[in-house]
Amino acid sequence: MRHPLLLLAMAAAATSCAREPDMTAPKPEDLLAAVTQRVADSGAEVGVYYLSLGPGGAPITFNADVRMHAASTMKVPVMMRLFLDEAEGLRSMADPVEVTRTFHSIVDGSPFELPMDSDS
Repeated sequence: MRHPLLLLAMAAAATSCAREPDMTAPKPEDLLAAVTQRVADSGAEVGVYYLSLGPGGAPITFNADVRMHAASTMKVPVMMRLFLDEAEGLRSMADPVEVTRTFHSIVDGSPFELPMDSDS
């Protein structure tokens, strides 16, 4: 099973690795160990590329060469926005979310609809 919420897993792992109240960045090997354990516990197939933007940030990769459908990566920012909206009091996670197969072109605004058999 592929797991699209890799950023959430990384954030959770980073939080669980931070040892100081000021949330000092964890050591890369500790972060990788935490991510590896969370992935193993989940049974999901996860690919991670993480780069700390702090000083001396070194990349951490886990299954970085596994190909995943781009739609899987799209779910991460969508869920981040939903969580932020809930935190800001704009919505509840219990609120319904409309899902549609019709989109408007960014070029000319014309509508485009995905065929029912291609919608997963």
